[in-house]
Amino acid sequence: MFLGDPSIWGTEQAVTITDTRLPGKATAQAGDRLHPLLTRRAAWLDHDGPLPIIKGTVVRLLVEKLPSGEVNKPVWLWWSGTGTTEADVDRCWQSFLRRFDIKHTFRLFKQTLGWTRPRPRLRSSEAADRWTWLVIAAYAQLRLARPLATDLRRPWEKPVEPNRLTPARVRRGFRNLHARTGSPAGAPKPSRPGPGRPPGSKNRHPAVRTIDRSVESLDLVTACHAFVAASSRVVPGPRDRQLGNDERTIVHGNVARVRATLDWIETAVDTGCKWRALAPGLPALADLLRIHGPLGSPRRCRPDPWPAPQAHPP
Repeated sequence: MFLGDPSIWGTEQAVTITDTRLPGKATAQAGDRLHPLLTRRAAWLDHDGPLPIIKGTVVRLLVEKLPSGEVNKPVWLWWSGTGTTEADVDRCWQSFLRRFDIKHTFRLFKQTLGWTRPRPRLRSSEAADRWTWLVIAAYAQLRLARPLATDLRRPWEKPVEPNRLTPARVRRGFRNLHARTGSPAGAPKPSRPGPGRPPGSKNRHPAVRTIDRSVESLDLVTACHAFVAASSRVVPGPRDRQLGNDERTIVHGNVARVRATLDWIETAVDTGCKWRALAPGLPALADLLRIHGPLGSPRRCRPDPWPAPQAHPP
């Protein structure tokens, strides 16, 4: 059956005319016991023989006008039931139009409310059911808060009445409803301070001692932790490998430098000696290790090998 040819439509099984708000009158015509022409066997791979004939009902829906002003064309629907009545015809095309609302609702559940987002964390079907009910409860709250929410629309969105806001637009202003909603907790009551510890009695709970830590000490502790963590990741690597002579020499030299640096830090922490190498404009610790050699171990504060900068007259 070719739907574009009116001469083969035949006699309608049922005809309904319904007044709608925007498109005007909607006329639905149903043709009974019509079947689609099956041309592919994708869904009938296990069926032997010719493809079957599936009889059903074809519904032709035509509205008076379109709200967008586009060309008005009929919509053809096919239903697998036969013996259609007028109530069945109205239910078919109205359900078809409601599918847009259903699709947008599922899209809101998935993209905005995160219905499918925590899927890897849900270990059981019961947890998935509980999460689904939570999403439904959140959607119901958005519907109920529609008259209270403020329309925080995007620049490209058109302003609408408060009772016509979509759940997504209600969600934008939902956080501003906290000041307008009540609280189950009662108002705070004034009270007096407690009597405290009786005079002459001992304090059974001494105060916790706090240790003041400077920024420099925290930086040193952080550097030590980072060095230990990096070494624990790198050292087990060459477990089954024999290093060459050149590689062992380089590693031993760098280990000596690390040991010298640790001794230098320990001496500076214990004695409070400040190396002039840490001052701006003078060599740093790496230069010290390069001059004293890889095996240098400054156990005590040595005299500064670099003269102090002289102030030049203006």
